[in-house]
Amino acid sequence: MLAVRASTKAFGRGSFTMLQPGNRKIVAYLREHDGDVILCVANMSRAAQPVELDLQAYKGRVPVEMLGRHAFPPIGELPYLLSLPGHGFFWFRLAADVPPPDWYVDRAPAEDLPVLVLFDGWNSFFRDRVVPWRIGLAERTRAQLEHELLPRFARRQRWFDAAGAVSTLPITDHAMLDADGEQWLLAIVDEAAAPAAVRHFLPLSLVFEDAQEERVRALAPVAVSRVRQQAAVGVLADAMGDERFCRVLVEAIGRRRELPTAAGRVRFVPTAGFDAVARDALAAPLPLTRLAVGRNAIRLLGDQLVLKAYRQLEPWPVAELEMGRHLNEIGYRHVATTAGHVEYVGADGAVCVLALLQAQVQHQGDAWSLVVDALGRLFEQAAAEPTAVADGAAMLASRLGALAVCVAELHLALARPSAQPAFDPEPVRADDVSRWVAGVESQLERMGSAFDGAARRDGDRAGELLARARAVPANGLKTRVHGDLQLADVLLSQDRFVLIDFEADASAPQSERCAKHSPLRDVAALRHSLFLAARAARRQVGQADSPWLDAAWRDALPMLRDAFVRRYADAVVAGGLWADHAAFDAQAPLLDLFEFERPLERLRRALERDSDDVADAQEALAAWLAATAPIGDPSP
Repeated sequence: MLAVRASTKAFGRGSFTMLQPGNRKIVAYLREHDGDVILCVANMSRAAQPVELDLQAYKGRVPVEMLGRHAFPPIGELPYLLSLPGHGFFWFRLAADVPPPDWYVDRAPAEDLPVLVLFDGWNSFFRDRVVPWRIGLAERTRAQLEHELLPRFARRQRWFDAAGAVSTLPITDHAMLDADGEQWLLAIVDEAAAPAAVRHFLPLSLVFEDAQEERVRALAPVAVSRVRQQAAVGVLADAMGDERFCRVLVEAIGRRRELPTAAGRVRFVPTAGFDAVARDALAAPLPLTRLAVGRNAIRLLGDQLVLKAYRQLEPWPVAELEMGRHLNEIGYRHVATTAGHVEYVGADGAVCVLALLQAQVQHQGDAWSLVVDALGRLFEQAAAEPTAVADGAAMLASRLGALAVCVAELHLALARPSAQPAFDPEPVRADDVSRWVAGVESQLERMGSAFDGAARRDGDRAGELLARARAVPANGLKTRVHGDLQLADVLLSQDRFVLIDFEADASAPQSERCAKHSPLRDVAALRHSLFLAARAARRQVGQADSPWLDAAWRDALPMLRDAFVRRYADAVVAGGLWADHAAFDAQAPLLDLFEFERPLERLRRALERDSDDVADAQEALAAWLAATAPIGDPSP
């Protein structure tokens, strides 16, 4: 507690503001100093107590509990609700630079929904399914859905990223999935206003209150509109929020169903692992849990299955599906089992993946939380015991060594010849190295002065990194790689690590995500993730300049990064991916170049969005350049 208190000047020098909670058994106040805001809450009763605090002035900030360094849901417009045990207390840093917890979902009620009047269920939208005198009515109902309701719904979704106003989302193709007398609409909608046509997958449920009131309430957060048909009322909603739909979809995969569409077909394709993963799961209830995500919809079905719907459709191959199936087939054990997928085949024969089914990994958290928590404790301990830093960092490095072996085994598995050309390894050639260097040079040119501002006195480091990379001899193999491997993509499952999210960079086309690359790209991404985790841990401990924190940073970070790479090198050299350590070490400039791409890419995207993230991205890039400067360079 003393170390936490010493981590910020707000406790000793900050302004003091008492809050006035309605529960008078709770004492709450704020301490503020130089942008650092600390919320202190204490329960004066020996019994557990709830409290609501008026924190609207800090709307959007994320309370980070300072002793455990865990993020709480962000502050909104409503009073902030906390529960405290008897004589318990909280110290929170109200952070503007920390994301909400991964599990957090914004459940703010949607705006008042319009009412859609139907006359014959799903047939109300299709002129070819109604009697001639109702064709005009069906066309008007379809027009209301496409021109008003779907655009209004899509604009509220995180997966819909249209650059401008969208006036219409026409349903260009569809299939009807049926089970036990109920139907769901598997709609393919086109974003017509986009510069290039963007196609989305939007399955829809139609549920009425008279017989399924509880289900209607569950679908309210994902409702497209209210509906009325004669005396019955209900909702039209995104079917990925419908537990019944998700179960039927899984059953359809197991049965290898195929559904006709107006212009093609929808196929449900199981893998060899479907029975082992899903058969037993389908025998029990599958309560639905929604995960907060961006471009896709992910649902946990019970504690055994994960169903992922791809909202934005791209042509086959899909990196995540291809990699999952291949790694399962060759026996790599550090990934979830892929159980099947749903695909749409258009009139031209082009295949797009609509959904992916995988086994759920029971885990105890991810490697990002592990590293941030461990380094946070280490940095706090360094205030009282500076000599403990080396021992604590060595223990963490040992755990990360097991992760390095896990990644090495991935690359060794992907380097084995196979009967699939998409996965057969290829030698790295001189033109590959030139292309990789040219890609970074191009990014630097596009950013211009924005990079100069980020690099500050370390601007010449970029030229040094590029020059060293150009001189690297062509060596090693190009293979399929994870593509965007970060600590958050590594789950801790009992005594092993499990790698997830092989979707790679979701903003890149599938052709890039499926391209072969140097395995060092994954190593560089994880090494940079270690830097970001250390930076996050340091921020949680406190922003104030402090000699002991600077010393702990300089001692721990290089040890962790170097130990990770050394352990990886030992494993891949032993496995034959590189001939010996000398051959691996000769690739070090490429490893540095690939890592340089990470903060550079973040800055480029922030500039393209013209977002508030630009300043932090510049600071992160400058911090990385300074922290990774060769020994002997002047300290920042």
